[in-house]
Amino acid sequence: MKIRQATNDDFTALMNIITTTSSSDALWNLLVPRAALKDAAFKEHIATLLKQYIDPNNKDWLVSVVELPEKDVTPGAGNIASFAIWDMAIVNGKSEAKDAPENNGVAATDGTNRWLSRFIKFNAGIAEGREKNFAGFNKRMFLRVIATHHEYKDEGYAKHLLKAGYEVARRNEAAVTVLAGPQGYVFFSGLGFKDKGPMVLAGADESVNIKAMSFDPANERRRSSVMEQFMHWATN
Repeated sequence: MKIRQATNDDFTALMNIITTTSSSDALWNLLVPRAALKDAAFKEHIATLLKQYIDPNNKDWLVSVVELPEKDVTPGAGNIASFAIWDMAIVNGKSEAKDAPENNGVAATDGTNRWLSRFIKFNAGIAEGREKNFAGFNKRMFLRVIATHHEYKDEGYAKHLLKAGYEVARRNEAAVTVLAGPQGYVFFSGLGFKDKGPMVLAGADESVNIKAMSFDPANERRRSSVMEQFMHWATN
């Protein structure tokens, strides 16, 4: 297994994960419902966003993938098992909304397409929630998406991607932030994320209760260092 930055050559594999993922996570299903992916305009919108995320010239986004060795590849599933998309704008000293593809009118809809209108509205709510809950962190990485191919579920690849993200955050002296639905809340809590408070992501016809969560790798490193010193003292 290798964790690396995505390239343009990974576009098809990542789109395959997005379009075939069947998740019980309420937030994922709110943003990327299976029915919406049957709509050509919506699917093209997602493809356009993904191309911007993985563009090597766009330094405000980091897309990491888990690449499997040939011996571990499930036939027909490809060698990309999982991927994570990180918003790095704040780390780079920019506004997180300034260059965010979701917020800059990419494939803007006039309201006639239900799925596009819905997606844009929910993303506006996410942007508002991020600013409200994470403004206290001068530097922060925001986990936009983490997804695993259905053939590689429950094998720990998402955790490996998060740990790799922690290392990037440590090097940049940044916090790690995420908005999580109920299932995601359990997942991130188990990895050391702290609850920053609830919010409701609401649309015209449905809504979901989500949580703002954060993890500070620098604090975790200091805590581990203190414990290591104590154990060294206690056993010597």
